[in-house]
Amino acid sequence: MELLLRLAVVMLVDGAAAQVEEPAPVDSETQAPVDGEALFADDAELLAEGTNVHLENVVVRAKSGLMMRVAVGRHQIYVAPVDPSMLEFLAVGATVDVRGTLRRAPSAPQARLAYAMSSHEARRLARQGVYLDAWSLGRS
Repeated sequence: MELLLRLAVVMLVDGAAAQVEEPAPVDSETQAPVDGEALFADDAELLAEGTNVHLENVVVRAKSGLMMRVAVGRHQIYVAPVDPSMLEFLAVGATVDVRGTLRRAPSAPQARLAYAMSSHEARRLARQGVYLDAWSLGRS
C-alpha cells in the first residue's frame, strides 16, 4: 500500500486565494519498495535517488573494488554492499537478493578513489547515473 501525503498550498492569484494540492516529498523509508521489473520500466521517476529497491534472483556480472554489477533481466546496475567484505564470498555468476536505496553515482575519478574501481568500471558507473546502496545482500 502506498501512502501519499498531500499538502495544501495556498497561493495568491490576482489577489484571491486559491487552494492547490501538491504531493509532499516521499520519505524513502516509508516508500513502498520497487522491484527489478518496475525499476527499469519506462518510468524514469523510479530511477531517482532515494528510491527503495528490492531485487530478487539477480546475477552477479562483475566485481570491481568495493562494488559489484548485477543483471536485472537485460539491464545492469551497480551495487555497493554495506559490508564490502561480502564481495569476497560471492563469485561472478552467483544469484543474489539485494535490498537497498538508489543513490546518485559519483563522477568517474571519485568512484575510482571511493570504491577502488577500475577506470573502465568507474566510467560506466558515472554514465549510469545511479547505483544501489545495499543494506541487505544475500544468496538466493
